[in-house]
Amino acid sequence: MSRPPVGLVFLLAALQFFGEVYVIRNYSVALVFMTPVALLMTEFVAGQSSSGLILDRALGTTVGAVTAILVICSTTRTQRTRTRLVASSMVPGNVKLQGGGAEAILRAVAVPNVTTRRDHPGGLGRHGRTGERRSHWPRGCRGTGAGSIMNGWNVDCPSTAPEEVAMTASYTFDVFTSLDGFGSASRNWSGYWGKQGPELLAHRLALYGPGQRMVFGATTFRQLVQMLAGSTDDPAVRDPWVTRMVGMPATVVSTTLKEPLDWPDATLVRGDAVDVVARLKEESEVPLRSHGSLSMNRALMAAGLVDRIQVTIFPVITGQTGEGPIFQGAADFDLELLESTTLDGRTQELIYRPILHA
Repeated sequence: MSRPPVGLVFLLAALQFFGEVYVIRNYSVALVFMTPVALLMTEFVAGQSSSGLILDRALGTTVGAVTAILVICSTTRTQRTRTRLVASSMVPGNVKLQGGGAEAILRAVAVPNVTTRRDHPGGLGRHGRTGERRSHWPRGCRGTGAGSIMNGWNVDCPSTAPEEVAMTASYTFDVFTSLDGFGSASRNWSGYWGKQGPELLAHRLALYGPGQRMVFGATTFRQLVQMLAGSTDDPAVRDPWVTRMVGMPATVVSTTLKEPLDWPDATLVRGDAVDVVARLKEESEVPLRSHGSLSMNRALMAAGLVDRIQVTIFPVITGQTGEGPIFQGAADFDLELLESTTLDGRTQELIYRPILHA
């Protein structure tokens, strides 16, 4: 290599300078400057031809890249095979996989808290068969990892026979409460405890979108019918979200009510609420939602049928006038916080997954 020594020194200095500048910010860019420095220094000190060094470096890089690609492909293939084997071992014998690959596994095997939301009205997904694919591992199994079964869940299960799992419609217990846990007040308070605002009303309207079925107990259903009948022209009672809720299909669980029901699309079902809702969760093609109906929902929580508790906490304390304590007489539960939203800067919506406390 014939190059003036002074020019070579300045070239090395420039390459070294830019290499130092970029080594912290972007190592790949720094290599553009550092590699010529290494080659030139070797040639300058040892008198070795730089063309030979470049050829050796290119050959080494190519061999390393090809080896890395082969290892990655082999590892990915092994992981996919392992996932299919784990999932297949958990599928009950009477479950047929429809289609192939991870999508079929997802339909047949329960994946913990893995969701594929198709729409998010008001920032919240409508949970159930139409809003997301959702289910749980069989009792005693534990999934760890990130993403979904397609991305490689590690599953720990005891060495017992696989438990049959089914995709069921989700059930949300939706309730309003004061800060001290009361669902209403006897006097001196108006609807929403006087704390409704535009964000709350818009959020509720988006929440009660299509593709859901309401579930009411007898007491709440009577109160709703009476309230709506006595306030035909009162916009404070017939908020848009309430009007939308009234237009949704509803199941009313009662042994005392009689048909016809004063509701556009309501079905009266007699029997125990736990049995009725368990059957609904198996048969319904849309998510289930219940507003109010405190005693019924406490029983459903104890039976493990409530998937989400959606509590809207209004900024009031009604120690003297509060009525309808929300969770009085309920079982003990641990709560996993799923979502939290502040509305109008004062009202808090909390969504929990209830877990019966052992």
